[in-house]
Amino acid sequence: MARPPRPENANNPLRQLRGRIGKRAPVTQNQLAEICALSLDTIRSIEAGRRSLGLPTRQKILEATGARWSDKNRDWFVSADESLPFDFAAYRAYRRFLIEEPSDDQKTRDLGILRAKIEFLLEEIPTRFRHNLLLRLNDSLEQCQKAFRLKQLSDFFDTTRPRLMILRRSKGGEIAAVQRYYPIEFQMARSKNAKRSDGQVTD
Repeated sequence: MARPPRPENANNPLRQLRGRIGKRAPVTQNQLAEICALSLDTIRSIEAGRRSLGLPTRQKILEATGARWSDKNRDWFVSADESLPFDFAAYRAYRRFLIEEPSDDQKTRDLGILRAKIEFLLEEIPTRFRHNLLLRLNDSLEQCQKAFRLKQLSDFFDTTRPRLMILRRSKGGEIAAVQRYYPIEFQMARSKNAKRSDGQVTD
């Protein structure tokens, strides 16, 4: 039989969470680790008070369960404004939401909002930081592609990574300009010139 928790750990955030997402009884530490893609050692350490509930862990829990931890109220909530407590019904509804195919309208809205965010960033950022922003956006997208194991997009991401080209003058060899380019642009140009759609570019 499992030992009861120490009094100081009885209201531990993860112990509370395990109780909320279990239908009739709390899920085990192993089950929570699997659900939230966390290591068992992380969960044990947090429940034992050896580690705090850090932001990366909170983010994984939010993505997997829809639950948000409030340091102020020492409780789990569904909404950001902490008006709706998190319980098994909310967990079940969220997990169902994750596997449901979104409507075409929802897909259009999601894409529109993401596109607007990127456009506003590019419009508002000072020119001297624009290239760095593009690099960070690209890195973030590549991390998502790798994290979700979308290997079928590897070639596309590789050929759309922003790179720099040094242009030199034909006489003297002095640097004339620095330009940003994307390998896929050369690939498309070569394909068009060769009148075929499977042209490849090596970088």
